[in-house]
Amino acid sequence: MNIEKIKTADIQDLLRGYTKQKKYSCLWCNKTFTSETEMQAHLNAAHTPESRFHTLLNADSLFHFSTLEYLVYEAMFRGQDAGAISAELCQSPSSVRGARQNFYTRVAQAKALLMLHELLSERQSPLRKYNKASSPKSPQGQNIAVDDNNCVNEFYNITELHGQPIRHATCLILLTQPCDDGSLRFLCVDKARKNGGGSGPLFLWDCAGAHLSVSDLSLPADKAICTELAPKHFRNAALRDLTETLRIPHTAIDADRLTYLFTTAYKGASAYGINHEITDVFVYRLPEAAKNVKLYDQYSDSLGETVKKQFRTKYFSYEELQTEHREKRMMDGLSRIMDVFANQAEQLERLTRLCEEGT
Repeated sequence: MNIEKIKTADIQDLLRGYTKQKKYSCLWCNKTFTSETEMQAHLNAAHTPESRFHTLLNADSLFHFSTLEYLVYEAMFRGQDAGAISAELCQSPSSVRGARQNFYTRVAQAKALLMLHELLSERQSPLRKYNKASSPKSPQGQNIAVDDNNCVNEFYNITELHGQPIRHATCLILLTQPCDDGSLRFLCVDKARKNGGGSGPLFLWDCAGAHLSVSDLSLPADKAICTELAPKHFRNAALRDLTETLRIPHTAIDADRLTYLFTTAYKGASAYGINHEITDVFVYRLPEAAKNVKLYDQYSDSLGETVKKQFRTKYFSYEELQTEHREKRMMDGLSRIMDVFANQAEQLERLTRLCEEGT
């Protein structure tokens, strides 16, 4: 689903999840079907209520939910009452009730806006921007899907990724810096929501990283299909992400500070639906004197719209990261890295050695 589809569809289509014209067209992806039975079967299989809910909840280009609102709405979807939500989030019952009331107030406002829209539409033509067709994205900026041999076999956008088992390629980047005692500390980013605040599960820590796109292949878009991914493509994506997101005053990104660690693969259910990916993990050694390090991000939200924002960051020792991992205060990417370190001690030893040697 994207914003243009939301703007042009009527309320019945939005509630159904598809339009009925010459063919049945899914609003959540680009697939069409000749019968309503096929369309309904597709919705049930590829776009479960859970995946549809999380697509809308993570539509950052439309909504501006606080961290607390985001987590309260998610708990409401799981059927929890105010008391259970309050205990889980370590927040006061009044704060939880306030977040719930804000939601229902917005619902009433949305219904009234729809009524206003219908009345306005009877008197004048809809605004041009609501009828303007979305321009197709250039494949050069699109993410790439791969087969089991890591060969590019199609392009995808974020709205398609978790609704079906698209195998895709990503990179993850640990940002490290030595402490005064020589031990490592890790710069992590709070991916919980925009506003932060609170305690406990209101913080969800992650590392840097990116999805591989056509631009990382250093090939024209029409040459991308059937290209076998190589280590340099993952490295290109990692350097691109660091250049776009990492800001160190008076310091440029140094490619020599980026080192490959290991490769992981994952397939299974996620909060957004289905996740199926191959990932190269890197370490980027921050300069010892680097201060006021900031992480920005320009990403596609669940509707495929571009969102820009600065994330809250915090340094952790490895022992502190272990605690965050045990308390389930980590996003999937960093959590998977911690699993590797826990089960393969030689990988953590190699990371420490690489940072000590400065290579």
